Amino acid sequence: MIRPESYYTVYISLVVILVIIESLKLSMKSNSYLFSKHKSITFSVLLTVTLCLFIGLRPIDITFVDTVTYARLFEQYAAGDYSTVYHTNELAFNFFTYFCAQIMSVSSYFLLLEILYLLPVLISCYKFFKSNSYLALLFFLSSFTFYAYGVNTIRQGISTSLILLMASLILVEEKVYKGIFWGGLGVLFHASAILPFFLLLLSKWCNTFKPYLIMWIVAIIISALFGNTFTGTFSFIGSSYDDRFADYLLNEADPSLFSKTGFRLDFIIYSSPPVLLAYYFIVIKKYHDKIYLRLVFTYMLANIFWILIIRANFSDRFAHLSWFIYPLILAYPLMRAPVVRNQGKLTAAILSIQCFVTVILSLI
Repeated sequence: MIRPESYYTVYISLVVILVIIESLKLSMKSNSYLFSKHKSITFSVLLTVTLCLFIGLRPIDITFVDTVTYARLFEQYAAGDYSTVYHTNELAFNFFTYFCAQIMSVSSYFLLLEILYLLPVLISCYKFFKSNSYLALLFFLSSFTFYAYGVNTIRQGISTSLILLMASLILVEEKVYKGIFWGGLGVLFHASAILPFFLLLLSKWCNTFKPYLIMWIVAIIISALFGNTFTGTFSFIGSSYDDRFADYLLNEADPSLFSKTGFRLDFIIYSSPPVLLAYYFIVIKKYHDKIYLRLVFTYMLANIFWILIIRANFSDRFAHLSWFIYPLILAYPLMRAPVVRNQGKLTAAILSIQCFVTVILSLI
């Protein structure tokens, strides 16, 4: 029996081993392995099923924070007590929890939540990368926030996974209405997903990179110099949709809610690799891909929003509205087409560095 406090250690140890193995393959075979068309999705499916069972059947323990809260809500619904209802604009989560509470155990409920979190990511990896879906999945599993949003802040984790599915349907398969359906379902799981939902739709009109790079740099400068100047404006806009936005933005920041509050230069640095990689591929290497540009647009504007309200309570939850797409931004230009020599080795290096950073941040 694995102790609750050891779950993350087991998870990240498995991910590190898989990343090392895949990185060695990429380093030795480079482009020939990276762009091979004969890789199977079977291992991706097996890995996803394993993680669904491992994380989804975890014990109900305070180590997993929101897991206890969701379990309590489930038990209330099962007992016929509906006095505790999450926000009315998040009907999908409320209805899903109510329905599950009538027909299954709480363990089965958390297993289904984990499937809702991981399965859209797997499907999206396959739709974007086909034979490279396993490598793409490793980019997600080794990213900084991926595990946390599978056991804590689960509703937002599911909502952003559904936005990823929306992106794959709209951008790759051009199934706009089907994508909007799944993205809308994500918004009904957690209202914050409304930001990437609309940015993804607006990205249709994005046809250049440099203006958004300038906006991103200017946003960092403004946030550093003028602090909470924009929180009042954003809280007014957000409160018309969800009162929590105003509460998070206007209440005095509580350091216990995020490991450190204030101007998070360390997390801005963490946010920069997708932007720098986009600059390298789009500006320097002249890599023109409309799907990639739309993904970069969505990431950068969502990240700009977080930068401008970086001192707010629950700043990590606002950061996740851009960070959830972070692995996809890194992986896309590396795995879609050969652009540079030894691209397999470059991909291995970036994947390994991301995994290393995740391990270091988890120890801080």
